[in-house]
Amino acid sequence: MVDNTNLTAKVELRNYFLDNWDYEQPIRIMEAFTGQSRKIYKRAYKDKGLDVTSLDLKGGDGVIKTDNRAFIRDHANDFNFFDFDDYGAPYEQVITLFHNRTSNEPFVLVITDGVARYIGYGHPTKLVSYACRVPLKMKVWGLSSFWNEITQMIYTKITKRYNFKITKAKIITGGNTGKMYYYGFCIERDRS
Repeated sequence: MVDNTNLTAKVELRNYFLDNWDYEQPIRIMEAFTGQSRKIYKRAYKDKGLDVTSLDLKGGDGVIKTDNRAFIRDHANDFNFFDFDDYGAPYEQVITLFHNRTSNEPFVLVITDGVARYIGYGHPTKLVSYACRVPLKMKVWGLSSFWNEITQMIYTKITKRYNFKITKAKIITGGNTGKMYYYGFCIERDRS
């Protein structure tokens, strides 16, 4: 299992978007990878009186036991703040969200991403292959050195494909985050 527990960086990212909420609608959070200990909930959400729906495959106290992909598919329009703190990379959940979101309401998406660790060994993932047009079986050494640029391509392609645009972004990496990347995006419907 990947250790992606830089809790300070994760809470900093969430607080940035909570503190800079520019929308009229109240915040409604889906925490899709809660974990039984609910560390992020306790540090970032609990004391703020926010509407938080917490999900995890194992369930727990205050946590809905469910497959988050199905829940996201069925409730993509019910929330405006999506917290995807996965061990690895939550790209299946990201695609499920964009594919099923029909609401024009702006939303925030925060993500923990461990793909740079994997591609550091020269193995492109399906999403990297899609965004960069790199064959899946091709080894590309040094690919992780361009992870910020690759991420920009990935999210630009995903948002455009589903008629959204990113209006604000924050990335936390380096320091003691290892090869984990913590992203946050404000996303709105692209009306152009």
